[in-house]
Amino acid sequence: MQTFGHPDEFWQSVEVAHNQVFDYGYLTWEWEKSSPIRSPVFPGLFALYYSILKTLNIDTPWLVAHGPRVIHSLI
Repeated sequence: MQTFGHPDEFWQSVEVAHNQVFDYGYLTWEWEKSSPIRSPVFPGLFALYYSILKTLNIDTPWLVAHGPRVIHSLI
């Protein structure tokens, strides 16, 4: 079974969280630091996950890429 992935799931959540925790990555104009227009609550869930990985020094590419998919599916 195939599913449909919407780009906003990535650009408005996971990519923003990655940028917050690891200080690199792409942000769309809605997330510019000078005048953000989106709520940080939803990306904050993933930022918490990434922060835990970073703190425990287990931020492997596999966990960084696939962990948010599991979180999305649970939500």
